[in-house]
Amino acid sequence: MAAVEATEQEKPAPPKDSPVDDVEDTKRKAILDQLGERIEAIYDTKIQETLQLKAEYEDLAYSVIHKIIRKAKTVDARFRPNSLVSLGMPYSGIQDSGIEFEMMLQLCMGTNNSLYLHHERGGKSARIQPVSTSLWQDCMDENSVYISPKRVTRVLRQYVKRAVYVLRKYIDMKKFQKLPEGLTEIYMEDERFKIVLRINQNLRVTLLPAVSIPDSRSDMSRKDIPSTSHVVAIQLPEKSAIPFVVDENNNLPSPIPKMKRKGRHIKLVWQYSFFVAEKNKLRTISDGCRIKLLRLLTEVRESESALAKITPYHLQTIFFHETDRLHRRRDWKESKMAARFLDLLRALALTLDKGSCENYFMGAPDYPSDNLYEEIGLKELQVMKKHVESLIENPIDCLERLYTHLTQH
Repeated sequence: MAAVEATEQEKPAPPKDSPVDDVEDTKRKAILDQLGERIEAIYDTKIQETLQLKAEYEDLAYSVIHKIIRKAKTVDARFRPNSLVSLGMPYSGIQDSGIEFEMMLQLCMGTNNSLYLHHERGGKSARIQPVSTSLWQDCMDENSVYISPKRVTRVLRQYVKRAVYVLRKYIDMKKFQKLPEGLTEIYMEDERFKIVLRINQNLRVTLLPAVSIPDSRSDMSRKDIPSTSHVVAIQLPEKSAIPFVVDENNNLPSPIPKMKRKGRHIKLVWQYSFFVAEKNKLRTISDGCRIKLLRLLTEVRESESALAKITPYHLQTIFFHETDRLHRRRDWKESKMAARFLDLLRALALTLDKGSCENYFMGAPDYPSDNLYEEIGLKELQVMKKHVESLIENPIDCLERLYTHLTQH
């Protein structure tokens, strides 16, 4: 026995270039080649078609909203069509219920654009205090200190409502020359503190008033060019309804006063937005296979119901961090698409395991850190992490499910 042990101990380790390593490398390369071929096939036959359709809808949405804001500007120069930016997530899949876009309208803040921003709500939103209140006097809060997002939204909503009425008249009278090309139907959803339009039934557009955070606004030639960072008027999710319970005397709770039903309990805030900066970032990394992989990853998320709590914005944020980690152009060559796809899945699994997805554009020292997973429970994060790990173990099966999903939708 001792002789056998000695023999085994004396047995030299295989050199690094041994046939064993060659076999492992060959297997890994074969798997990556197969994965890369499948990714290319799905992207070329299915995802490209989806993106083309979405681009057409986005063009229609933009032309309709642009015409509406042009009409608004004729009576109120604070709203400018040249400051309209589409915020539709360009890398998310098309839902069964239709296609949704958000559009941001940058408001005019005067010739010098002077204002103060005050952080609130944990640093995710702000209050806007203009140096001069004359331009937005009708939209100041009760204390005439801050610009009220609710009042700004209400004013803009009235202009949009009138413009939609005119467009509907043109449709009824068949004055197609006065309509944006492709528009056949439009109406406004009954939301008092949101501006939501339905266009041609399956297209839903939300218009968000926005104020640019001063950066290079001193250059008057750029006053109509959207800033890279904004605060936008966002309606916070309503709190859960008051439980239907009786008090200690077996009495029903008092009814909500009528005045509170008129919208006073609805809260709008100026929330930070970096959509323009995000678009600029995407332009700078558009070479190689990066954008393809972002589109692929968001489609995978659409096809995996277990990842429903992960949003396209989560994936885009992880994608940005990963492109910083692997910053060389050669890391994202088309030939490395399969390996990078697995890297992105691993990066997603790591954020789920840590329970933290840090906002790419919000961080010290300018902002408090912002964890995009804070609304998701730890148990849900761990369940999703295990599911992502299963995708990493069986990426071909994952792509087959994606192909089936895209074919059915």
